[in-house]
Amino acid sequence: ISFDLAEYTADVDGVGTLRLLDAIKTCGLINSVKFYQASTSELFGKVQEIPQKETTPFYPRSPYGAAKLYAYWIVVNFREAYNLFAVNGILFNHESPRRG
Repeated sequence: ISFDLAEYTADVDGVGTLRLLDAIKTCGLINSVKFYQASTSELFGKVQEIPQKETTPFYPRSPYGAAKLYAYWIVVNFREAYNLFAVNGILFNHESPRRG
């Protein structure tokens, strides 16, 4: 579906993350906020190795994956530039038999 709504996907999933981080900075909350960006295995897209690990190259294959990759790197940039407690979690399967 992200191919059908590519601009919207980029705005919400990519630039939306930037907007949140910028609001934290603008409001002077750098030292009082812990920011978690829920990312996705779609960052890896066309898998280059199995299993994936932190050193596996990113290769997104959809507008959604590309937008989340932007979000991933903007979190890294804000963490390093402003010493903000900001982290990325790369989530794989959100479903299980135990999930109600």
